[in-house]
Amino acid sequence: MDATTSDVYSKIRRGGDFDVLVENLEYIRDVVKVQDFAVSTVIQRDNYHQLSEFITFAKKFNCNRLQYQIFEPDFRLWGESDYLTEWKDKAVQEKTNPYHQDLLKYIHEIQLEHSDLGIDFGPLLNLKNGIDISQLETVEREHKNRWNDEVKSVWFNNEVHYVLRQNVKKIIKNDIETDAVYIDKIKTYVYWNHDRQKWVDMNEN
Repeated sequence: MDATTSDVYSKIRRGGDFDVLVENLEYIRDVVKVQDFAVSTVIQRDNYHQLSEFITFAKKFNCNRLQYQIFEPDFRLWGESDYLTEWKDKAVQEKTNPYHQDLLKYIHEIQLEHSDLGIDFGPLLNLKNGIDISQLETVEREHKNRWNDEVKSVWFNNEVHYVLRQNVKKIIKNDIETDAVYIDKIKTYVYWNHDRQKWVDMNEN
């Protein structure tokens, strides 16, 4: 449950349908009537301004527990290939993120005590208490140690694949120059589709 409105939901859940989410939550509330109904949300650049709205949204569907998570460095978004760049852009909990100070305003304003909803604020509680939770230095060090210029990550078919950069070739596909590579593990040629912003099978347009 990463948004309380359809416009924000479409940014985060690419290809997702906010109306379907609402219908499913209504079904659980009205038909299934789960006794212990817990939901969670990952706070990031596109939804941090809805921090308090998640509480109202959860109560609307009779949830009794709401968990807040931060955008971790190993979280990947559909269609993204460089997780470090993606993470640095969306991880508003990082003090170097341009939206960090704005996030802190929302964190300090939020009310966490509710008689009808248990709230697990996770690492954001440390921020509320003035404790820095930045991971950037550690993440960049680990990234540097693990990867080098010879290796490239390719996110394809809901899985990350690692290929040698020397094997990535320039091709012309649909009259556009782009990258292509053979993934030996799955015996498939893929190319970067600029329009769809994702790696796709060479046989697809």
